[in-house]
Order: sequence, then structure tokens, then C-alpha cells
Amino acid sequence: CASATQAPSGRLQYYMDSSGTVSSFNYDSAANSLANSIGVPGTRQIATQQYGICVRMGAGICSITWSQVSSDAYSFTLTNDVAVIDPSLLGTSTVQSQDCTTDFIIIPNPTQGGISLSSDRFCGLGLVSTTSATKPFVLYSVTNANEDLDMSNRGFRLSYSQNSCPVV
Repeated sequence: CASATQAPSGRLQYYMDSSGTVSSFNYDSAANSLANSIGVPGTRQIATQQYGICVRMGAGICSITWSQVSSDAYSFTLTNDVAVIDPSLLGTSTVQSQDCTTDFIIIPNPTQGGISLSSDRFCGLGLVSTTSATKPFVLYSVTNANEDLDMSNRGFRLSYSQNSCPVV
């Protein structure tokens, strides 16, 4: 990802700006109005996906920070049932999880608030701002084959911002 002009192999999305937003396939800020196979509001996530989203690293950059889009509380809804959660909790550490086995993103060697985390997987209904210094800058997206229990989930739309190296 460091200097390519097109997405490297295995990376289905490639961004060249120093900051911006990335989204899972089929993400929309509005809920899915169609019922799923068990008759409840369906997810917008596409089943059985596994791909990387690459951000080209700029000169003098040492890390990248990923965070939810501030104007959209639903911008990280990957697992669990959105309909049963108090909307004021969406996007908070209360509903962020790293105990992920079905649908999740991977941020290599993550830190939150300067503290290294024990897992690189993130799922649930919220993502606290997370930084990674692992290069190349790749966010991985994984969904399993069964989206029926992930009611009203929308996937993810995340902001990213590259961080300059500290001046020594």
C-alpha cells in the first residue's frame, strides 16, 4: 500500500488521501427496510466477506487513527441487535467489543488513548478512536455467512486520519 497507484492484491478498497472516510460494502446511514429470512429488520452487511482496505501512507507519517463518523451514531454496527440498544450508547466503549467471532474489523496492533490493546479485532455497536502504527495501513473487514442475527446492522463507515511522526 505504501506507494502503489492502484489497490494491491487482496485489497478491495484503496485510498490515497491523508484523511477521509471508508465504508464496508453496502453501508448506508439508513436502516434496511427489508425483513431478513427470519422475518425481522435485516442487516445491510454482505455475508461471507473478507477483504482489506488500504490507505497509502504519506511522507513523514507514523500512524493512522480510525474513528466513527461523528455525525452518524450508526457508523459502526457490525454485531448484535441494533434495535434493542439505547441509541445514546451507540458508538461508545459500552457497546464496543473485542470478543469477535462472526463479523468484525481488524486494526493491527491497536492502541486506544495510548494504551495497547490485547486484541486487534473490533465488533459490536461502537468503535472508540483507535490508532495503529503498523505499516502498511490496512483495515481488514470480515463477515460470516449468517447475517440473520445481526438485526438492523449497517456495517461501518469510519473516518481515518494519518498522524505525523513526532519531532525529536
